[in-house]
Amino acid sequence: FGYQGSMISMLPTYFTGEGSLFYMQALRSTEVVIIPKKELDNFITTNPAYLQNFNELLQGIVSQQMEREIDLLTTSPQERLFRIMQRSPQVFQEIPLKYIASYLRMTPETLSRIMKSNS
Repeated sequence: FGYQGSMISMLPTYFTGEGSLFYMQALRSTEVVIIPKKELDNFITTNPAYLQNFNELLQGIVSQQMEREIDLLTTSPQERLFRIMQRSPQVFQEIPLKYIASYLRMTPETLSRIMKSNS
């Protein structure tokens, strides 16, 4: 999920230059800014601080993805819900429950039942 002021990318396509097997969908009015890889690469190499910021951004993306993969592989549905509530509480104000359920790899009914049992 992306939120106001955030950046979203298909990271593997950045590294491989190949198209993605997935697509992104905006759930509300969204401004999209596309930066070609060559232009981004040229920009970040013009200043060591830009390169450092870019590397920190990549590290954050990779860390978040690994955390999500570990959650999906090792935790129960209840634990996945609890962790997303801790990491991104705003998700419940901005994203419809059916998308949150899909992200957590559960049905909307399961998500609703877990949320009711924890309230």
